[in-house]
Amino acid sequence: MAYQGTIYRVFIASPGDCLEHRSIIRKEIARWNDLNSFERGIVLLPVGWETHSAPEMGQTAQSYINEVLLENCDILIGVFHSRIGQATEKHISGTVEEIKEHVKQNKLAMLYFSTMYASEVNIKQYKEVDKFRKEIEKGTEIKGLYSKYVSTEDFRQQISDHLQIQMLRMSKQMKKKGKRESDILAEIKNTDLALSELTQYKSLVAKNLLLKTIDQDRESRFYKGVIDQLSVKSSNLLKNALREISEENENHFAFKYGCTVLAKKSQTHMFSLMCQIFLSNKMLFNAMQSDKLLSDKQFIAELEEFIAENS
Repeated sequence: MAYQGTIYRVFIASPGDCLEHRSIIRKEIARWNDLNSFERGIVLLPVGWETHSAPEMGQTAQSYINEVLLENCDILIGVFHSRIGQATEKHISGTVEEIKEHVKQNKLAMLYFSTMYASEVNIKQYKEVDKFRKEIEKGTEIKGLYSKYVSTEDFRQQISDHLQIQMLRMSKQMKKKGKRESDILAEIKNTDLALSELTQYKSLVAKNLLLKTIDQDRESRFYKGVIDQLSVKSSNLLKNALREISEENENHFAFKYGCTVLAKKSQTHMFSLMCQIFLSNKMLFNAMQSDKLLSDKQFIAELEEFIAENS
């Protein structure tokens, strides 16, 4: 039986020594869905680099994970055993960066630290884990409650229990809200008020609002404002929105303006968009080429190779 539900994407964050823990999280999410999703109208979708990423050149691996995967997630479950992970350009590890970026957007994060015995311990890595845990306790950059686990079975049980607690809380919040934020903003006809309200919400709301209003009789500055807001927060979501608009209304102001903004913001995502459109709409692709939206020489060369391979 089909049913409507709200999908929450759950990002799994961990260093490389937590593969078993990642598997446990996925299994408990699946178990929660089996037992609760129909009754509560909520579906949890686990997201991780090992299942949701694809090769893409032009930016660091961590930047890709942040923009393509993490940005679109509503919940983060982070787990540490004895390693902090590999350092990035900004932080002591990719996992720490993911947690801090997620928390910065006021999204739900559930963190777990191990007290289990580790057969092989890198002292430097272990100390960094302990240091990060103490930073959370002090609230120097991020603050909140975390949990400790003493065994894999204890970890599994905690994930099961905590998913129940958090999802009950979120389902109550959904009932209070009644409507999605993008639905509410779509009903606001005053352009200035809509754009002012939009700044309070996350980037996914801007994308959904753009798609919901594309066939409405709105001022061009309304679409300009939504696209500008979206481009500041997520080039990837802007690219995805433009891809959807191109299938329905390629001549809309929002598509043409959005492509100009995306080209200035991220040549990586502009290249990806043009490759997708080449495969589905050759006439539109030729028009975009004429506008010289792709200016990076490396991406131009890669696009020419892509055209040759797919012609």
